[in-house]
Amino acid sequence: MKYLFISDIHSNLVALDALLKKADGISKKYSLVCIGDIVGYGAQPNECMERITGLTDKIVLGNHDAGVIGKTDIRMFNYSAKEAIIWTREKMSRKHLKRLNDIPYIIAEKNFAVVHSSPSNPEYWNYIDSIYEAQDEFKVTGFELTFIGHTHIPLIYRLKNEEVNMLFDEHLECEKNARYIVNVGSVGQPRNKDNRACAVLFDNEEGTLDYIKAEYNIKSAQEKILEAHLPRFLAERLERGL
Repeated sequence: MKYLFISDIHSNLVALDALLKKADGISKKYSLVCIGDIVGYGAQPNECMERITGLTDKIVLGNHDAGVIGKTDIRMFNYSAKEAIIWTREKMSRKHLKRLNDIPYIIAEKNFAVVHSSPSNPEYWNYIDSIYEAQDEFKVTGFELTFIGHTHIPLIYRLKNEEVNMLFDEHLECEKNARYIVNVGSVGQPRNKDNRACAVLFDNEEGTLDYIKAEYNIKSAQEKILEAHLPRFLAERLERGL
């Protein structure tokens, strides 16, 4: 079985469609898993919800998703993020708001777990952005692989021989005597100075992880944000990949 893990779409339908097209060109058969933040920031929340829910029911809730439906206090967000959440609440259909309410914080499969932020506190939106946080999370999750998003930075933490290392390999063959926390990066708003949409293809039988990067029409996504009168900063940052 192959799995395509995507995260942090953030209402960027242009990026999402480009990434899905790239993935289809690599492997026609895979199971799609969404690691949250389908909405927020961008200008096409309903369209992104329609696309994702039409392709998979394997979805976990992200902090922006939770902010839109009132499960997370939006005072924790910065100005631009908060404004986008308020705008999104007004624009989203009842059907999609109800669907967001039904999405769990964590999914556990046979040999992997999926959570937007951290296994230890899925509802508190902690960041795993250093070896020290990863060490703590490995103590909580007993899975061989845990897939996350949230930071928008693609990287892999490996626990082997009681030592945690940070890996930036775009192709990785998983070792039998190691465990991994895999940040799949962001489809709709990358923050690693690479403005391409990013995701991970996992081959469960081969035990391989491959990052997929897709160029997309950034100008089109920017125009949609500006036409919606969302904060200009949200459009400008797409080009910089920050």
